[in-house]
Amino acid sequence: MRLGTTSEFFAIDGKRIVSPQSCKVTIESLADSNSGRTDDGVMHINWIWREIRKVTLTFPPLTTEEESSLLSMVQGKEYDFTYPDPVDGAERTIHCYTSNHSADLKSGVLYGGLWMGVSFSAIEMEGVR
Repeated sequence: MRLGTTSEFFAIDGKRIVSPQSCKVTIESLADSNSGRTDDGVMHINWIWREIRKVTLTFPPLTTEEESSLLSMVQGKEYDFTYPDPVDGAERTIHCYTSNHSADLKSGVLYGGLWMGVSFSAIEMEGVR
């Protein structure tokens, strides 16, 4: 049995996934250890990466089958993740990994148990230089 609807915006390795309940995109930058302010107060930044994306998805209640299928695609793996990017204003695909996830099993009666608050982050492996 399926509870979630298939997304037209999110995919893992080209396969569309269950529509998330929420999507949070965080973009960070990384400077090398020689970056910082000099004694005259001027900031010097030696960028390693200017944009590294971390996309955190949280899902609506999922069946065990949906939860297992989704998390087995990402947990401890490298994959291509497609999502709507707020900076580009368009669909973007990044090569990323997931190092952890969370899920909370509720209601052993309905549908053999529902997984609530299933979430994971797709962390970009190589950002924009």
